[in-house]
Amino acid sequence: MRIVIADDQPLYRRGLEIAIGLEADLELAGEASTVSDLLRSAFDHRPHVLLTEVTLSGESTVKACAAAVEASPGTKLVRLTDSEDPEDLFEALRSGATGYLLKSMHIAEIIDAIRQVAGGAVVVPPPMSTWLVAEISRLGTSPEADLSAPWGLSRREMEVLRKVARGSSNAVIAAEMFLSVNTVKNHVRSAAHKLGTTSRTEAALKAVKEGLIDLHDVDL
Repeated sequence: MRIVIADDQPLYRRGLEIAIGLEADLELAGEASTVSDLLRSAFDHRPHVLLTEVTLSGESTVKACAAAVEASPGTKLVRLTDSEDPEDLFEALRSGATGYLLKSMHIAEIIDAIRQVAGGAVVVPPPMSTWLVAEISRLGTSPEADLSAPWGLSRREMEVLRKVARGSSNAVIAAEMFLSVNTVKNHVRSAAHKLGTTSRTEAALKAVKEGLIDLHDVDL
């Protein structure tokens, strides 16, 4: 899997380079520290995942990323940022990103997220998923949606999904429901499978879009 990293912090790029080099299924195909370098590297290597900061040397990367993805439709765009502002998240998704990763995340989480995005998943940090779910609801989730839709979700799976939509981690959900973390993970995994999604965030998003979760009942 070919990866291109665009970031104007050499030490951070070096850390990602080392981490990617340790993974047998990942290849660092190119690096960039400027917008022009990003375009050149993306066009030359046609990466599976383009991991890039929102700005490089003070210049926005939005147009460059759009051009790169247009030239290579198979490329997945992942935004790498320090910003936890929901508006920045929404803007990244509107611009075609399917991943939004915080630089404060552990390197192992970033590597895992790269694989998930390459596999077709949408990856957003758990604390920000609540904002994303709320935005989707604001944009038109129907409150009259049929709650008996044939997804086959159990009562417990629905309860867990509501807490995921609230932005709770598996550990917090486990404590609130007096369950083990592994049991919560199993409920999340089962709900995601039934909904045809590949992550906890996508499962919560789909539950909201299908009207299975009413955000008025979620303590945001």
